[in-house]
Amino acid sequence: MKISLRVKLIVLIVLLIFIVAGLISGLVVRRINNVLLSEVQLRGEILARNLANDLAEPLMADDDLAPPSLAKEVLKSEGVLYCYVVDNENRLKAPTPKFLGEKFTPPEGLRVNTTGDLLVQEYESEGESIIDISVPVIFGGQKHLGYVYLGLSKKTILSVVQNVRYMIFTIASGGIFLGIMGAIGLAQFILNPIRKLVSGARAIGKGDFRYRVDVRTRDEMEELSRAFNEMAENLEKKELIEGAFRRYVSHQVADEILRAPGKYMESLKGLRREITIFFADIRGFTTFSERMAPEDVVTILNRYLTIMTDKVFQNAGTLDKFTGDGLMALFGAPLDDEYHAFKAVKCALDIKESLNKLYQSKIKEMEQSGFEYPRVGFGINSGIAVVGNIGYTSRLEYTAIGDPVNLANRLVDISEGGQVLVGEETYKLIRDYFDTIPMGRVKVKGKVKPVSVYQIVSLIRSPSQ
Repeated sequence: MKISLRVKLIVLIVLLIFIVAGLISGLVVRRINNVLLSEVQLRGEILARNLANDLAEPLMADDDLAPPSLAKEVLKSEGVLYCYVVDNENRLKAPTPKFLGEKFTPPEGLRVNTTGDLLVQEYESEGESIIDISVPVIFGGQKHLGYVYLGLSKKTILSVVQNVRYMIFTIASGGIFLGIMGAIGLAQFILNPIRKLVSGARAIGKGDFRYRVDVRTRDEMEELSRAFNEMAENLEKKELIEGAFRRYVSHQVADEILRAPGKYMESLKGLRREITIFFADIRGFTTFSERMAPEDVVTILNRYLTIMTDKVFQNAGTLDKFTGDGLMALFGAPLDDEYHAFKAVKCALDIKESLNKLYQSKIKEMEQSGFEYPRVGFGINSGIAVVGNIGYTSRLEYTAIGDPVNLANRLVDISEGGQVLVGEETYKLIRDYFDTIPMGRVKVKGKVKPVSVYQIVSLIRSPSQ
């Protein structure tokens, strides 16, 4: 029986399209599934760690009211199925007061975390796939107080993957129809763009998100290539944005950025924008550390920096860098913020308040040792600065440069422990909200003329009042 070349080519085209569609669907679905799973796990880890940080003091103080309240807030987050807080004796502290003191019995398929560290588990419960993220609650970086168990649903991931599979199936079906109608000439016409898509899928599978497919056929294959390129571009932007910002901003700000990565890509290239620059420095820490063991120095320094970083994030700031025994932060970047100056100054006062609580808890220790814990000085200034990724190609850092940055650094240099000093531009933006003391015109390094400096005393009101 004779079979025409036309039929053979049609059959071959159909088979090739099936194979290519399978490859693309496998690679794309796997990659998307992994990316979504990673994002869900990262979001859950951030929620769990933040809750663990918030629970440290209540659990240390044996406060039975705070844990249920904090767990209730976390349960409001999208996709969170449950939130358990367990102490060292495996007794429940949350989610609700009526369960307090009961022995924690994990759901079937979930193991109790005894590692003392982050543990991610996946299990099935009543037909639903669940990701469980458990983190330890640690007070002061040392004392283990219990665990937080956070359950996240995988329904969203499975739904997106199913939609992707359906989309790939639809496109493949259209390709088969065109292959049959086009016969010999159309077969070759289709094979070329498919090869390009296969190469692109493999490149994406290897992590090369800069790879783009160039197909100009004015048909479904070109539409598929555009969708593929848009996917690759979005993955590239998300990876770049996540690498640039995830470590330096709170999880709320990071989630906002990742919801629209293209909107913030330009900010990485360097933009002039009005921001407030924040410097904090532990005064006299070098002298203080000379009287202590190295491991105690590291513990105390980490305690200071943790308090300062938490307050920066709570006031919507961006952690720029740690400066030895201090830090630099930005307010008003990468997200625009009308009240960037207010939040920077309030951040300094919040840090002072938290450190004062630390000092009060260490009064007996200081009396016995004969020396006091060092205080923190602050330098804050506002103005137009260049903000973006700066540095060597493989070592870029999101930071700000310009005269306002230099002045803020000079202000922290002249600040005393417990002083919050602000420049003229910051003062103009916050004078209605804070009680201040004019320090007059002060000569600072790098400035020919003296500059006006103001000391922050206390908060009068917030902008919303």
